[in-house]
Amino acid sequence: MNRVTSAFGIPIAALTLTAAAIFWVKSLEYHWFSTMYGVWFFANCVRGALSIGIIIMVWLLNRGDYQGGIYNKNQLHCISTLSFAFVVFWAYVTFSQYFLIWNANVPEETFWYNLREVNADGSPNQWKYVGIIAILFGHFVVPFLLMLSYRFKTTPHIIRRISYWILAVILVDMCYNILPALKDEHGNPFPFFSVTLLWVLTSVVGIGGVCAWAYLKSFPTTKLIPIRDPRITECLTHHE
Repeated sequence: MNRVTSAFGIPIAALTLTAAAIFWVKSLEYHWFSTMYGVWFFANCVRGALSIGIIIMVWLLNRGDYQGGIYNKNQLHCISTLSFAFVVFWAYVTFSQYFLIWNANVPEETFWYNLREVNADGSPNQWKYVGIIAILFGHFVVPFLLMLSYRFKTTPHIIRRISYWILAVILVDMCYNILPALKDEHGNPFPFFSVTLLWVLTSVVGIGGVCAWAYLKSFPTTKLIPIRDPRITECLTHHE
C-alpha cells in the first residue's frame, strides 16, 4: 500500500513544495521571478530532511537501538552519499539561477541580487557577506570538501556534525531569501544581525521543539524496524 501511495505522493510533493516556495517566499518580492525557485526550495528541503535523518540515525545508534546486526557502515555511507549528492545539486541550481540572471542582465531580475549586495547609496550591506561567506562557502564549499572523504561519511560523530552544519546554513539561506524583503525608510534591507534574526531563531526553536516533542512522544509506540517489509532482509544485509 505504501508503494502505491508514494508513487502519486512524489508529484504531489513536488507541486506543493513549488507552490509553497512561490506563495510564501518569492511572493514577498512579487515583481521578481525565477523559473528555478521551486527547485532551489526542493533541494534545501531534501538536504534538511537527509541531515535530520542522519542525526536521528546516529542518535539511535548511540542509544544502542541498532544492535544485533541491524546497523552496518554501508547504510550510513549510502545516506551520507545521497546527502552529498544534494549538496552538489543545490549548488548547481543556485549557480544556474545566478548565472542566467547575471548573463541576461535584465533590471527586473538583477535587482534581487543588487538588493542583497549594496544599499541605495551604493555602500555594501551585510547581506553581501552573508551571500559570499555563508551561502557560497558555508552552504557548498565546506560540506562538499568534507563529504568527499569516505571516512567522514562513515564516521557517525563526524557526519552528524556535518549535518548540523548543513541545517544551520539552510536556515541562513532561507534568511537570505526572505529577510531582505523587509526594508527601512531609505529602501535598504534590514541588516542580517538585527532583532528580526532573534525572532527567526525563537520561531525555529519553538516549532522545532514541537516537532521534536511529537516525535519523542510517538517513539515508544512504534517499531524502529519495519519487520513486515518484504525487503527488510535486503536492507539489513545492504552492501556497497
